[in-house]
Amino acid sequence: MLKKIFKNDYMFALFARVLCIVLGFVYTILLSRYLGASLRGEYSIAQNYATIIATLLGFGICQAYPFFKKGLNDKEDKKNLYLNIVKNIMGLLIIYSIVCVLIAIVLPLNMRVKTILLILPTVFLYKQINYILLIENPRICNLTEIILAFFDVIIVVLLMIFTKANLLFCFGFLFIDKLLYALLPARNLRINFFKEKPKIDENLKKYVKYGFLPMLTSFLMTFNHKVDIVMLSFFNNVTTAEIGVYSLGVMLAEKVWMLPDTLTNILQSKLANGKKENEVAKISRISFTVTFLTLILVVIFGKPLISFAYGSEFSGAYRITLIILLGVLGMVFYKVVYAYNIVIGKKRINFILLLISVLINIILNLIFIKIFGVIGAGYASLISFVSCGAIFLVNFTKSTNTKIKDMILIRKEDITLLKSLVKKNKKI
Repeated sequence: MLKKIFKNDYMFALFARVLCIVLGFVYTILLSRYLGASLRGEYSIAQNYATIIATLLGFGICQAYPFFKKGLNDKEDKKNLYLNIVKNIMGLLIIYSIVCVLIAIVLPLNMRVKTILLILPTVFLYKQINYILLIENPRICNLTEIILAFFDVIIVVLLMIFTKANLLFCFGFLFIDKLLYALLPARNLRINFFKEKPKIDENLKKYVKYGFLPMLTSFLMTFNHKVDIVMLSFFNNVTTAEIGVYSLGVMLAEKVWMLPDTLTNILQSKLANGKKENEVAKISRISFTVTFLTLILVVIFGKPLISFAYGSEFSGAYRITLIILLGVLGMVFYKVVYAYNIVIGKKRINFILLLISVLINIILNLIFIKIFGVIGAGYASLISFVSCGAIFLVNFTKSTNTKIKDMILIRKEDITLLKSLVKKNKKI
């Protein structure tokens, strides 16, 4: 059985995702136990700021790579393109590292801001290199994710054994963790930081020109998921401990989201190979059903499990998880339609619809956090996610004459398909 899984790219991707989810839960339990609610809040704030900013600093270079590679047939030309993009990424990395370190040293900033500056270059490198690794070798990329998940668990265990949590160890762990996340994918791409000469050349302009809109879209996707925690840090009526509890609830909902997200990745591959709108509807139905069933399980078992695993300090994360998961039900449609629009070339539609969703999210956060505190951010995300899913769903059904029920209600043949995937190891 394991041999079949490792031979099949789709099955290995699912296997890797499930294993990463399991390791992710173990990691978050240990991290939450080690840091406590307040330090976890600091950890989440710094991490989310760095992730959002790093997305902008990439300028869409990595998104341009598959487009330019697709137009090349000669093996040597592909190698030169790969090396050129990597060298330009390394050139930017050096510039960002110097600027961030200088700002952190010269300006009288607090430890949170200095940590964000210091981890920013590593987050930038990870986002760029990991995307290229995914294009070059999806199997190695999935294996890398598993190894990094193991590293997360091991490092936290060592911290729990040998140290007592404080702000310095919290931010120190964040820096080491992001450094590992940047270096391992680079190692798997066989990037020699001492041999390859970093540079910024004239090719960077064409990479940015193509990748800028996909980068903005990627930024909106990231911002839509991270904006709530970032905005919570602006309000005096919310403590870092409350942000820590909230961030755990968001993270648990995101872990649930990873399984239907895997099906969406498979969908994009199928669409690129000629599948049509009915494939989008099929994956939408399956993803919606899987997410809905998971929501039911969380409703039944989530509260005692969260309290047992994370401690009573994080029991409030149960309510946040339920609220965000309700929103994730809507985001299922966004995911599948977004993948469809990418394949057929509707990049601008994706950007516009995502922009609407982000604006709704920001406005509602500004209103709800002031009134309801941390739970208001959850309500803002819920409404924003449902709105996002709804506008993507309506756009798709109108443009393709697909019925809404075909996107939601699972069919008998869908269940048969899932059974065949598990029992016979067939591709979707």
